Amino acid sequence: MHSAPAEPDRTQQGPDDCASVLRRAGVGALAVIAFWRFILGFGIGGDYPLSATITSEYANTRWRGAFIASVFAGQVRGSV
Repeated sequence: MHSAPAEPDRTQQGPDDCASVLRRAGVGALAVIAFWRFILGFGIGGDYPLSATITSEYANTRWRGAFIASVFAGQVRGSV
């Protein structure tokens, strides 16, 4: 008599890391990178105005202009 195939032993397959789960779901690496790049854009977009605001609030009046200029110059340098 023929018996039904046994269930695969999960301990022999290794851990389910993020890459293997996405590979089994058929999601490509480019789609994952694009998704996280989109999410990262929200964080960076929120950081730009906050960095200038926090710098202007905590800098003394004598150096405030130079500090704000360095914040915006750093943002331009970082985008290159």
